[in-house]
Amino acid sequence: MGRRRCRLRHLDRDPGRRPAARLGRRALRGGPRPARQPRGRPGGAHRVLPDAHGGHRRAVPRRARGALLALPSRQRGAPRAHRIIVYKSAKYSVEAPLAIGGALANGSLAQLTALRDFGLPLGVAFQLRDDMLGVFGDPSVTGKPSGDDLREGKRTVLIGLARQKMPPTAVRVLDELLGDSSLDDAQVRMLQNTVRDSGAADQVERIIAHNVRVAREALENAPLSASARAELSELADRVTRREA
Repeated sequence: MGRRRCRLRHLDRDPGRRPAARLGRRALRGGPRPARQPRGRPGGAHRVLPDAHGGHRRAVPRRARGALLALPSRQRGAPRAHRIIVYKSAKYSVEAPLAIGGALANGSLAQLTALRDFGLPLGVAFQLRDDMLGVFGDPSVTGKPSGDDLREGKRTVLIGLARQKMPPTAVRVLDELLGDSSLDDAQVRMLQNTVRDSGAADQVERIIAHNVRVAREALENAPLSASARAELSELADRVTRREA
């Protein structure tokens, strides 16, 4: 019980995770009720409750593995970029809060599995959209300077794909400028055009769309109410089509 309280305090300190946790809890209201558990044995909700770092106590769901396999795997820095997407965003910000909310609503194992199968690919799509906004976002909407991730030198999947597709001379220029906090607007626009012209941005958009499809498929036969499935589907639209 002490560990569970620690997890919930950890969740409460991160305002970004609370909406997903509330949605996970709300999604089970009015849905099929979990089977009554024998006394002295933890329910399915507790068996899949994530740890404080968003980790699993079971294997990654097959649907979610399909989503992750859509990410590029053969460019420099890919393993690190994948870990950031899975653990920083997909698990920590989306999947784990949904599961915690469902656990607090006494969800069954099948219900929590559905929430996690939905949350992991959606979290991947969410982080990839964030990466796109970090390079191409409109500063009047995002509230951050255009190309902020370029100045910070973030080695995202977008940048890794661009490096994979660009000729060696362009890669050298990118590597030289990436992470330079003194980049002026003209240099940022040049890097934005280089990344866009490489085709990396289009590929990331396709990966986002694929992960959203995988997330929606997880809802099709989920033991959740129709209203819960509709609300989760709306969440998928909201987090992947955002402009800030």
